Amino acid sequence: MTVGLPILSSIGDGRRGMLEDGRQALMEVAYASAQSPLGPVWIGSGPRGLLSVDFCVDELEFVCNVERRLSVTPVFAPEEVRDAVDQFGEYFTGQRLAFDLPVDLENLSAFHCATLRAVQRVPYGRVSSYGDIARAMGKPGATRAVGTAVATNPIAIVIPCHRIVRGDGTPGEYAYRTLGSAGRKLKLRLLTLEGVTNWDEN
Repeated sequence: MTVGLPILSSIGDGRRGMLEDGRQALMEVAYASAQSPLGPVWIGSGPRGLLSVDFCVDELEFVCNVERRLSVTPVFAPEEVRDAVDQFGEYFTGQRLAFDLPVDLENLSAFHCATLRAVQRVPYGRVSSYGDIARAMGKPGATRAVGTAVATNPIAIVIPCHRIVRGDGTPGEYAYRTLGSAGRKLKLRLLTLEGVTNWDEN
């Protein structure tokens, strides 16, 4: 049973800090976990929407990752993210095909944000290639940059980077920087959950 790490800040105080490059960082992030066939899915949300979704990490690693990326101390507050937890439960049981949750991409670069917004439009049960995403953004020569942005998606599943595959028809990697070769199996599990199984894996 998850009990949360020690609370070091409060929800709803509206305070902001500064990141190293001068951007403001939210000082209020509630988090909790949802159960899934992949293990706990950790969900962090602020006043404007989801800020972080991750799995295959433990609670401490999730909290440290959020602190490092956003310069915040997340607060274990399940009631603050109850809707998100419920929607993840519906997704993993096949009852939900699309998430109805706002996402907060304010702390990302304009290109990163545009890439993830394009990825977010790929529907349940479908896949697109990195090249498809680049063309949808009006930047057909930016396939490699799109790949980098997708690989550093902070809001897994809700922004469905698992639906982005290689241009040659193979699934490709998934969260390789953190999961290594195991990420590919998780990607296939997510796609299979959505009924996507018909690609060339040669």
